[in-house]
Amino acid sequence: MTEDAGTLTLTEAGEAGRLRAGERNARAYEQMQEGVGTAEYVAALNVPRRVIANLGGDSDLP
Repeated sequence: MTEDAGTLTLTEAGEAGRLRAGERNARAYEQMQEGVGTAEYVAALNVPRRVIANLGGDSDLP
């Protein structure tokens, strides 16, 4: 990463690393979702959101 007048810019090596990380994250997400239907996934997310809301927190997703 380089800095010029307060602006940070990835170097070629940094950009290559960012792309590798994106590819790994995509593979991990696919593996995580394997065999889990959309309805099941949504239900799994909604339980902790309800708990957060019950405790007075903000459970809205961005």
